[in-house]
Order: sequence, then structure tokens, then C-alpha cells
Amino acid sequence: MSTIAETARVLRKIEAGQRAWFWFSPDVPRAGASLMMASLDDADGLENLIGWRDARALPDGTLQSLGAVMVGNDGVVRLVSRVTRERMLAALALWVRRHVETFPSLALLSGARLVTLGEDGEVYDELERASFWTGVPYLPMPGTMAHTARELAALEPGAGAWFWMTDRGPGRAPFLLISPTEDDPKARAFRGQVVRLRARSEEAGRQIIGTLRRTRGRLVLTADMDVAEGWQGCLQALQQAHPEIPLLQDAVFMATQDGALVPPPDPPAALDLSRHGALLEGFGADSRLLYWFASDRGDGQPVLLVEDDKAALKKAASGYPEASKTVRGQLAHNPKGWPEFRAHSAAPGFVAALAGFVSAHAAQQPALLRLSGSRFVAKDAEGTIIDRQKDSAAWAALASENNA
Repeated sequence: MSTIAETARVLRKIEAGQRAWFWFSPDVPRAGASLMMASLDDADGLENLIGWRDARALPDGTLQSLGAVMVGNDGVVRLVSRVTRERMLAALALWVRRHVETFPSLALLSGARLVTLGEDGEVYDELERASFWTGVPYLPMPGTMAHTARELAALEPGAGAWFWMTDRGPGRAPFLLISPTEDDPKARAFRGQVVRLRARSEEAGRQIIGTLRRTRGRLVLTADMDVAEGWQGCLQALQQAHPEIPLLQDAVFMATQDGALVPPPDPPAALDLSRHGALLEGFGADSRLLYWFASDRGDGQPVLLVEDDKAALKKAASGYPEASKTVRGQLAHNPKGWPEFRAHSAAPGFVAALAGFVSAHAAQQPALLRLSGSRFVAKDAEGTIIDRQKDSAAWAALASENNA
């Protein structure tokens, strides 16, 4: 097998979150540039790679690098080593452009970056040159939402697939994985992908596994009622995070129980956010408010209540008897300026869920935008911090929505 074919084979099996070994030189006699990869699954991969390199008997002083291939949640390939040069990246792009028609999986290298690693193990630089990759076809990396979008678009009407969706997957972002049942009838590959995606997810969110089918007009997702709790929140999070995927925007969900469809619940009544407006409009640097928050008010959606009176807050919260993942406390401004939700118990995922609530309801109640940039801090009875959260990415996404 040629070195190019072997590298293409390794790339066909790699996905976001995974690694491999690589050797690269832009100055191989007669060949010009040359890239060789070896899978981490091969116990002798690195040793074989070094042996292959040494067998080339390259002249002294040949520019070359040996290191690790790392694929992040963004699906971008990063070649990490102690030797990086701009001309190495230019030569790599030219090499890919020369061979990608014969070996299509090389397109996964489009947009690749060179990362310089110091002797202390610290990253010193990341070299990126988008212009070098002009003319190289785009191929989304498996294990990313871009790949999911491609798989959805490729589904023919009537075709089905396994799906796994979560409101908090890799990178703490909503994620949908699909695996066409025609290619994976026993879900073996699908189950392996789910395991790897869960391993890449820092904090577990709501997770739903089921099947989907593309009809002529839309996408229909189906799951057993026992594992479908919180599906509304998961689907809404995906729709908000990926407006560029039309099939998601019109998707419908159906729950089954004992093989029969379960009618969907009535849509929740619109929230009365007038109290939020009255209190948040006057929420200044020295203000203090009381809050109650549920990541799931009973239908998979988050809800925030604010009051300036404890009894009034308790009465308002009683209107959500099925709420879960609740927390209450004080809302104030941190001395450094940001709104701060304070509590005496940890609340995993609080800020991300809060940002989702603000995003969903800011059009109805613009005063909610005064909570942009909020952080969360919880202290125990002794004053020791037991949970501290910020989510700059979530608030930045909200700002983009409102500036669009």
C-alpha cells in the first residue's frame, strides 16, 4: 500500500475528538512533499512510522516534523509538533490538492493548521492560512454538526436513520448524531459513535436515542416515551444553535409507548413576563432581587422567576409543580459589573440554560437582555465556593442574535 493510500485510510477512520501519529516533510527527494499517518489504535503505529521515515535515508538537514494529529470539536485537523514552518503548511496544502481527486478522504485535511509545541509541552503557536486551501473540496469531519448536516441532506425521502441528540454535547453545545439504518442496520457503528460522543461531552445533558425518517416534507424523530423526557428542550436547542440546517427547523417529534404513538402534549401557555420587565428595568448596581430557576419547568423548557419578596416568589414557583433541576437565591451585581446569580447549592449547566431562556424570550420581554453576561456562584454555609460558572460563548451567541 502506498503512503498516500495509508494516510487516506487513517483519515477515513478518524473523527472529531480523536488523534493519530504523523510524519511530514516538504522536501522529500523525487516526491516533493510527503505525509504519512498511523492510527493510535495500532500499537506499533508510531514505531512503524519512525521506521518508515528512517528507511527513506533523507539527507541531513531535511525539514521534517513528527508529531500528533489532533482533531478538535470544531473538526479542524491540527498537526502538533516541535517543528513548524509556513512553507510546510503551503506544501501540505499543495500535496492534498494534487492527490485529493484520487484519495477523496484527504479533503478532511482542508483548513488544517500547524501547532508548535515547546519542550515544556506548552503550545507556542498555531499557524493557519485559509488561502492555502483554495481549490481543495470541503469534506466535513465525522463527529461534527457539519457532518450531521451533510448526512441529513443526503437522506432520500423515506430513508431512515438511528439518532442520538442532546442539549449539551461536545463543547457544551447541542448535538445530533445520525447513522443511516441502510448502512448500519444493527446500529453497531452508531453505538460506538454515541460512546465516543459521550466521552467528549464535559457535562452530561439530556440525551435521547431513537430513529428518524425523512418524509417528503420534513424530518420525523421517534423515540420510546421512557427515554424521551426533555425532547422539546433538546430539539429547540438544536434548532436555535443550527438555523443553517433547514430540516431541523421543521422537524417533528413523536413519542411511542408499547409500540403506539403518544399524542404530543398541548403547547405551554405563553409566559407572563411583565413582572420580569418591571423588576429588571430597575435592576441597578446596588439592586437585590430574589430568583427561582428551573432548567426544566416540566416540558423540557427552562424558566426564570424574579421577585423582590420571598412570599411572592414562593407563590409564583408553586405554579410549576413538575419542575426539576431547580435552584433559588439572590440576584445582584458583582463588584466587577456583571449580573450574578447567587445560591447555596450547585446547579450544573445553570448559565447555559439561563442564556437559553433569555434567548427564547428576549423578543417578548427585552428587559431580559439586562441579564446578558450573567454568572453563577454557589457557596456553602461556611462561605466556601462550591460552584462557579460563566459561559461567554452562550452570551456571545445571544449578542449575535440580537445584533443580526
